[in-house]
Amino acid sequence: MENDGSDLLTGGGHARRARGVLVACAALVAGVALAACDAGDAHEPPPTVAQLRARVAADSLAGDSAALAALPAALQPVLRLERYLTDRWIAGTPDAECLVLGDSLPDVLVAERRRVRLRLPDSSAVVVFARADREGATLRRVEVVRRPTSDEQLGFVWDAAGDETTEVRWPAGPRGRMETARQPRGGPVPRALRALGRRVLALSCDDGDDDAADPAASGLPDDSTLTALPPPSATS
Repeated sequence: MENDGSDLLTGGGHARRARGVLVACAALVAGVALAACDAGDAHEPPPTVAQLRARVAADSLAGDSAALAALPAALQPVLRLERYLTDRWIAGTPDAECLVLGDSLPDVLVAERRRVRLRLPDSSAVVVFARADREGATLRRVEVVRRPTSDEQLGFVWDAAGDETTEVRWPAGPRGRMETARQPRGGPVPRALRALGRRVLALSCDDGDDDAADPAASGLPDDSTLTALPPPSATS
């Protein structure tokens, strides 16, 4: 019998249909697997606030280290505190503490306040205060106060409202007058303060309240003292 080629065409059609079925099956399997993965991701819990803050601190580590290294030489001994703002250092240092301070409404609903008190190896005392969004890692305010063993006290305050940074000095002696001055916006000091604030947010702090965390215990001003700073042009 003469073959007109129709059987070849028919056979080719069957092959094409078979390949199409295989492709469709493969796509279906891939789609099911992808849907399963998406379903698994959808059930992963969101990060906790502590995990979020730790992640932000880790992601900012290189930039924060560069900001601290860029401080003027005179401020390096004052603000290079990153080695002390760790859970290990605080746990192993007598009288060191990190507290989540009590708040009053309405601020307690939106902000968290943390305060770290340390006695450094040179016997100087330091307080680092940070205020941040309660459910996130956005800093609102950072304060650092250093009291050397024999000299004036020196403090720095960065406030997110207006992105302003204030330097405060309490000269030694009973007749000294507090002096304040603005630090340049975007300079090394505000960047260093935010770097320290992120370190404080990443710490494992104990819950406390303002009465229990008596500022007179270390002889340093409380954060409320810095909050009530006069304008930079004034002295007291």
